[in-house]
This record gives sequence, C-alpha cells and structure tokens, in this order.
Amino acid sequence: MVKPLTIPGVQANGQDVLQALRPNFERAVKAAAQRQEKVLCTARTAVRLKEETLLEEVDLLDPDSLSFLWYDPLNRTMTLAAGVTERIAVTGSSRFADLKRWAQDLRRYVLPGDERQISMYGGFSFVAKAHNAPWTNWPDGEFVLPALALSYNASSDSGELAVTLWVDGKDDANGLLLQALEPFFNRADTDGRTSHKTPLASSGSVPPRTGPLNQDPENAGRGQNFSEWGQQVREVAKKIRDGAYQKVVLARESRFLDVKETAIASVLRSLRTSYPENYVFAVWKGTGCFLGASPERLVRVQDNHVMMDCLAGTTARGATPAQDEELGKQLLQSRKDLSEHRVVVHWVEQTVSGLVSSLKIPNQPSLRKLENVQHLHTPVEGTLCAGQSLLDLVERLHPTPAVAGEPREVALVEIATRETTDRGWYAGPIGWFNLAGDGEMAVALRSALVQGNTSYLFAGAGIMGDSNPDSEWLETELKLDAMRTALEQAAKEEAPWQKTRT
Repeated sequence: MVKPLTIPGVQANGQDVLQALRPNFERAVKAAAQRQEKVLCTARTAVRLKEETLLEEVDLLDPDSLSFLWYDPLNRTMTLAAGVTERIAVTGSSRFADLKRWAQDLRRYVLPGDERQISMYGGFSFVAKAHNAPWTNWPDGEFVLPALALSYNASSDSGELAVTLWVDGKDDANGLLLQALEPFFNRADTDGRTSHKTPLASSGSVPPRTGPLNQDPENAGRGQNFSEWGQQVREVAKKIRDGAYQKVVLARESRFLDVKETAIASVLRSLRTSYPENYVFAVWKGTGCFLGASPERLVRVQDNHVMMDCLAGTTARGATPAQDEELGKQLLQSRKDLSEHRVVVHWVEQTVSGLVSSLKIPNQPSLRKLENVQHLHTPVEGTLCAGQSLLDLVERLHPTPAVAGEPREVALVEIATRETTDRGWYAGPIGWFNLAGDGEMAVALRSALVQGNTSYLFAGAGIMGDSNPDSEWLETELKLDAMRTALEQAAKEEAPWQKTRT
C-alpha cells in the first residue's frame, strides 16, 4: 500500500501522486525501449502546500547533494529543487560554452514537447579563476537538474511536485517513481512516530552554536578597513578623472561569527518578508550555503520575450515619507548617480545588439524602492533573435558595468588588483534555464556565504570620478544591512532542526 506524502503542510495522497506521474514514465519506458537508449523523463502533479512548507523543509536537505531554492517575484513562485538527476560543474573561460553544450546534449534524450518542462538550477562565479577561501570548493559555475522539485505559486495559491529521472527501456515505471519519492513517504520509527529518515536534499542549516551576533574584528575582508577602502576609492576616482576608464565597482566583505542558533530557513524567511519584490535564492553545496535577496534581474527570456534590468545609483530610505521622497528626488537629480546609471544603460543597449531586437528603453530612470535603500532603475525589453537563448545573453551580459565597470576588461583588471577579497559567486549570475532556451538569471547581490560558524557578507559600490569615500562606504553599509538584519533576526529564533516533528 502506498502511504500518504508527509511533508508538513503538503496535502497529497501517495496513490494519487503516483497515478498522476505514472503515464509519462510509462511512455518514457516504451520510448527508451524503442530507441534502445535511456531517455530523460519528467512528470508533474498538483499538490496542496504553502510557501512556508518549502522554507521549513530546507533543514532536511542532503549534504552531499546540490540543492537550490528560488523565488521569482514576477510570477510569485517559490521552488525548492532537491536531489540530482544530472549535474555539471564548469570552469575557465569556456564555462558558458561548456554549459550550453551540456544542455544541448541533454536535449536529445528528451521526449518531444518536454523541453520547456525540464529546468536546471545553479549559478556562476563573478569571474572564472582559481578561488580562494571561503570559495575553494565552489567552481566557476555549477548547475543541477533536480530529481524532485516542489513549487508554490502565491498568485493561484497552488502547489506542484515535479519529478525528472533517467528512464531505461527495462525499467518499471511504478518502481522507479516509488524509489524517487521515498523521502516523501511516511515511515514509522520504533516508537510509532512519524519521521523522515531519508533526507530530502542538503542540510542548509548552520550547526547550533552559542554567543551573540558578532562582526569579525577585521570587518571588511582580509583586513581591509575604512582607511584602506577610502584610499582605493580616491585612487580609482582620480584615474577616472584622468580618463583611464569610466567606472569601476569596488566590493568588500564583512564577516560575522558565532551566530546563535542561526538556521538558513529563518534567514530566508526574513529576506522574503523584508524584500518581497526581490529574487530570494539559496544554493546548498556541501557544508556551505550561498543565499541572498537580489533586487536585480540580469535577464529573463520567456517565449522570445527578453527582459533586463539596469540598476545603478543608490541612496538610503527616509525615516519619514517626506524624507524618503526628498532622498529619492535627490537621487534622480544626482549628477554622479545619473552618470553611473547612464553608463550601464548605454552598455546594455550596445552589448545585446545582434541577440535582441526591437529594444524598448525608457528615456529616464525611475526609482526602485526596497526595504532599506532605493536605486535608479531602467527596465529594458526586446525580442530574442532567432537561434539565441538565455545562456547566450548571460554570456554576453555578464558582468555588467553595474557590478564590474566600464570598459569591462579594464575594470576587471582594477578589481583583481585592488580588491582584497575573493568575490566567489557574489555578483555572478544565478537562476535557472530550461531545455527550450527560456529561463531567468538574477545578479547575486545582497548575499552571503554561510560556512561553518562564519557568515561572509558582500557588497559593492560603483566608483566614478567624483566619488566620495565616505558616501561609497555608507552605500556598501546600507547594502550589507539586508543580510545583517536577516542574520540578526534568525539568531533570535529557535533553529528548525531543534523542533520536534510530530
């Protein structure tokens, strides 16, 4: 007898789930037998769940797996991808090309019509290089085709379970699904209580520890302090005034130690509450979790419709509505910020030439107001040219002047020379794509790497010829505050793994 699914908050009968998924897998078994090779099969079914269900379950993730959580603010959909059907790590300057080849190879094993149903999740580092601690185990790019994906759409208040597996012509469809879904099924322990003895995917929680939330005395990565930061800003600004380049983005790192009972689920919950219009993401890899709440879309492709964000120029939110309005007005009139923003918009327009047609770009930026900061924002839309895909655009666009500078290659040399921290996956593309060429990537901003008993927070500021070190430091402090606040709030909560499941 098939037992009910028992993820807390999920209401689904195991027999009904199997019945809904089985036809696709039976079709795949027949196709594999006819082709005399394995095929990649996917099937999905509706389940009743809530977003909170997905957040509560991240502490059941398998530490040996690559797991992924993604919140799409446009469609108001959260997805938790767990288990590995296929996985690829890419390195070096060919990382985008290697990923595209991998996806093309997978596509030939997919049954006709399923290309849009099979999605990969993952991300890339800011630059391809040999990474230093704490990023030594993170490649230049890594993506997973998950065996299981649970999604919740807030607009329709509906949930979905998707299963994607390799199928052989000799497989039994029912047995294959039972094996894949085993982590979801009720299993009683010796006391007769319900328990999950098979992990769903990676333990994304930081181990329990004691002590207050403390900032590392070294503060900004590898010993860089305000004085050193100010000197770097002054030197870069002078080189810009001398005509060496137009803009350089300098990033810094801040560390926090001894976070009491911090759990990734609690941090994610805080980010979702505070930043409802941001891309909330988490990637679990081994003992580390990279997570954040990015306000910036790099690129989205859906049915040949392309959407991109230009986000550059930042100020604080006001303590009162009147002060907030005044700060926004000042930002819209700031010569430094408008110049920085125009560099990004012009660059994006030129860079996507040949990949995107019929571009629509507003003449003036608008304000993008977040919980603690407001940005200058220009949305860019267009039509994907024939033969192109999301990954082609990601390769062309990353890194934009919003996170690197302009000219890009010169700015990257300055960053490599001046920054004392390894950005790792900070400011890299992160998101998903399917085998039809659609998908979405955000820029991994407002983010942190949680590893061991340390949280590494990252933020950057765009340096222009008239940049002021005090103002640029304050901008990075405002950006770092997103993760700081989430960590502080999570530290006050009971860790999910300490709760008793009944």
